[in-house]
Amino acid sequence: MNVHAQLGITPAAFDAFNRALLNVTAGAGVTQPDNDMISGVLNSTGPDIISRTICDRYSVALTINNFQLLTVIVNQTIIGLVTNSTTAPYFTGQLPAGSTDYTTNAAALAELTKDLIEFFGGALGCNDATIPRYIDPGLAAIHQPLRIPQNVFDAFNQILVNVCVSNGVNSTDAATILMVLNTLQGAIVFNPNMVPQMTPAMMSGSICDRYSAILRANDHDVVYAIVNRTVYKVVANPVTVPFFNGQRPANAVNFLIDPVAVANLIEQLVQFFGQALGCTDGTIEPYTGRNMLNVHRNMGLTLNEFNTFNNLVLLSMKEYGVAQADLALVMTVLQGLESDIVPKYKFIQDDYVPNGLTGGAIVAIVISGIIIAILLAAFCVGLTLGEKKLHCF
Repeated sequence: MNVHAQLGITPAAFDAFNRALLNVTAGAGVTQPDNDMISGVLNSTGPDIISRTICDRYSVALTINNFQLLTVIVNQTIIGLVTNSTTAPYFTGQLPAGSTDYTTNAAALAELTKDLIEFFGGALGCNDATIPRYIDPGLAAIHQPLRIPQNVFDAFNQILVNVCVSNGVNSTDAATILMVLNTLQGAIVFNPNMVPQMTPAMMSGSICDRYSAILRANDHDVVYAIVNRTVYKVVANPVTVPFFNGQRPANAVNFLIDPVAVANLIEQLVQFFGQALGCTDGTIEPYTGRNMLNVHRNMGLTLNEFNTFNNLVLLSMKEYGVAQADLALVMTVLQGLESDIVPKYKFIQDDYVPNGLTGGAIVAIVISGIIIAILLAAFCVGLTLGEKKLHCF
């Protein structure tokens, strides 16, 4: 089957060809048992015809899907990184100063693991759709602020390749993986000339447009990355997670088990923040969802929960290099939503009711009003019967 070696035939294309052929034979009167036999013969040629990527080949060989394969590789690589004296300082919060210690921050570690799985899933050609597409600002924007030297970059790559080999990757494929990793050197190894400088045009734009220019990405990808990272922080935070796992309010959506709902939520948040932060490059659809008051009216959010969410948004933005002055502006925007999200009144059947009043208190107030009205009416009737000239109504 050497004739197919250079055609780059994917598993999907191979299956589509086979289905088309079987449809023709069935239409020509071939019986189902014979068609099944033909199908078996066709499928047996797959290994010689399909051009599988490194990721897909080893998933097939190990009888696991792409996500399971990359999870093993990434988890073992992280263990290697935090136990290697050259790379460990960048994963234990020592370098650069004030950075994240992934050995003590479970939420950050989960986020890093997810990002690495998605990134390497794309880099190694994982095609079975079990790994989401990696969406994040460019590698230079992420790594240049870390000031990673060449020896750390090389050590990282070698640790990952060694993990691949220990899981059965042959020397030829290991060399290919190392070659792919080395192509990232220009973006990851610190280069003072690559650190983006704020131009007058960047400084004059909105917060969204300025950081899209700095991170060399479009508005949608930047806002999506920040929202996605914020959602992971929200889910890992005990104060905010009840609003995402279906606990609050009662009968709410559990976003942790509903991928469609969480995808819709993230996109709505992207649209909302895209509008709030002044994104103008046209990559984010206008926000057409409900206003904040209607969205949050029955959630019973407290001021502490509101502030916790806002701080998680700012933390995500800070991790992408947003300056303190801009973070302060964003916080002002977020705090401006307090009256809609944490209302001073609660709703009962679309009517405002001051917080703190129980249902019994409300009924008592209504009854008292009726009694007062009756007494006033009786008083006026009495005045009329006494021929007093007083206008009551």
